[in-house]
Order: sequence, then structure tokens, then C-alpha cells
Amino acid sequence: MPGIKIGPYEVRFYEYDLAERPHAHVRRENKQAKFWLTPIELFQNKGYAEHELSRIERILGKNRKRLLELWEEEMKKR
Repeated sequence: MPGIKIGPYEVRFYEYDLAERPHAHVRRENKQAKFWLTPIELFQNKGYAEHELSRIERILGKNRKRLLELWEEEMKKR
């Protein structure tokens, strides 16, 4: 599935969960978090500290339009 690199983070979408509302998986090293994109909201965290989650949320907010465009592109391929 497609993804983009934003700073130190890899932001990805997975085909198996495109039936859910728009969201992104954010990975760095051995950490992963899942954020809903409408609105930007943490759903699941595996390993990130609270301050880093806040940073990721801000980054996703700044890039939300592009992330939603990528989500829609993947939905059209289904």
C-alpha cells in the first residue's frame, strides 16, 4: 500500500482496512500509531510517548489534505 515519508515518520495505508473511515498508520523504528483523519484523532498507540503523539497529530493536521487525497486514490482502485 502507498505511503509517504513525513520527517522521521512513515505514514501508510493498508488495503485490508480501507473499509474503515479514513485513517493512517504512522511508523517509526519499532513504534506504530493509528490516527483517524476525519477528524485527526489517535485510535491506537504502540510505543510512542505522549509528546511524540502530539507532534504526529500536528504533522498529520498539516498534511491532512494530501493524506485524504491518497486515501481516496486507494479507494478508487478497489
